[in-house]
Amino acid sequence: MPITAVHWTHLLHIFHRRSSSIMTRGGATFDRDTVVANTKKYICGNIRRELLPATLKVYPIKDFGAIEEGEHRFCEIASGKCEGIAKFLIVWQSTGAKWQITRVLSYGHRSLTGTEQQTLAAAGQIQ
Repeated sequence: MPITAVHWTHLLHIFHRRSSSIMTRGGATFDRDTVVANTKKYICGNIRRELLPATLKVYPIKDFGAIEEGEHRFCEIASGKCEGIAKFLIVWQSTGAKWQITRVLSYGHRSLTGTEQQTLAAAGQIQ
């Protein structure tokens, strides 16, 4: 589900109380309240992240949780344009019946190449 479809208050339950995020464009934050506030301010209603499914990999971490890595593209909600791409790495902790994010890294932000735009357009995945 895209982050824009999730009410921001639900982010409090997704992020562990000791979560942190490191973004090459947004800097580093080391507490859940700031992570959630920044997500609400800069992402929700502004940007839609779309996973590039072929890039997704998940690695279990014994007695803790999992690492999720992949690439996603960024689409501006107002214009519908999907022109950016970045890599991500998310560390998930399993706390019994629920999973929570403890670390988020977003890096390698760049514009889509002409070839990437053509490929996605041909597949009907961008405007």
